[in-house]
Amino acid sequence: MQYLKTSNCVICGCKAEYWHGHVVAKERMALGNLIDKKIGAGFCEAHLDTKCNNALGNYGEYSTELMGKCIPLFST
Repeated sequence: MQYLKTSNCVICGCKAEYWHGHVVAKERMALGNLIDKKIGAGFCEAHLDTKCNNALGNYGEYSTELMGKCIPLFST
């Protein structure tokens, strides 16, 4: 299983420098059904102190246009 994170800030779309919490993306399985997948939420310096509105650390749905592409969480 590969863990992913956003390359851009989930608030403004600038390059992400810090990650906490997650956004929910849809992943297509082999038979065509979609499942929810948690992606690490990235933040820039200006939005680092953004607080989540729930206790689970969910920052909403993943958006390719705003958050950029997903990159590996851990580099090998």
